[in-house]
Amino acid sequence: MTPPRITATNPATGSHIKYGQNELNLEVYVNEPSNCKISKSDKTYDSMETQLSCDSLIENYTIYGLKCKTQLTNINDTSQYYIRCQDLSSNHNAMSESFVYSISKTHSPLEISRTKPQDGDVIIAGSDPFSLDLKIETTGGAGNNTICEWKETNRGYGDSFPRGSNNAYSYRLTTALNGDYNMNFMCEDVAGNKAEKNASFELRLDTNGPGIARIFNDGGLKVITIEKSECRYSFTPNLLFENLTVMESSDGREHLADWKLNTYYIQCEDEFGNRGGLLKVRPYDII
Repeated sequence: MTPPRITATNPATGSHIKYGQNELNLEVYVNEPSNCKISKSDKTYDSMETQLSCDSLIENYTIYGLKCKTQLTNINDTSQYYIRCQDLSSNHNAMSESFVYSISKTHSPLEISRTKPQDGDVIIAGSDPFSLDLKIETTGGAGNNTICEWKETNRGYGDSFPRGSNNAYSYRLTTALNGDYNMNFMCEDVAGNKAEKNASFELRLDTNGPGIARIFNDGGLKVITIEKSECRYSFTPNLLFENLTVMESSDGREHLADWKLNTYYIQCEDEFGNRGGLLKVRPYDII
């Protein structure tokens, strides 16, 4: 005759318990009607101290076997337990080797440490609908197997993030429209630790060409725009933007061309493809 065999545990061995928790209701499944015991040290079945409560009715047999249960208390950072079972036959066949069960505490709470967009952000784009990247990062919790999701509470829709790597998660939203957003981010790890963070932000549509802040002589004709742009010029009106001469710029805000006593026709285009009107500028001779 063969001794009983432990087929499964719930939670699985090697799992974590929630942050702040030091007790666990453990379920152990065995392949035949048995009595089971548990100990914090490896002993024979008869020497083990704690008896599990086991179901021996065949009609209660599950896909994993018959269930035994117990409560583990005073769990340390990583606690290890030894389980042995003995069947109910007249031979009292007992396991000769222990089933080793380990469980770990969560050392720090699960937190959403970073979101993108952040609370209070104003995001400007040149077309509607927007393509918006939602990103979050988590810290703490029970390892990397964390499930995260988002929900836009003003409009009532949401979705799950694809599984992340290195505690970072990203989701591309391609149907975002101009307006105010209230985004709720939620995560839960394998131990049941939960984290939540909210970000309210605005998506603003930019359909205007770049504004001009200043035009002056600074070793050449300098044009300063109020947003990042590309500015071009010609000495001939009515040319296409593509045929104009590009002004030098290192930051997209300050644009420089040689100083000549000709009439400049200047036009600027922002990063969204919005173009301002054609600006006529006439330099003068500096005395």
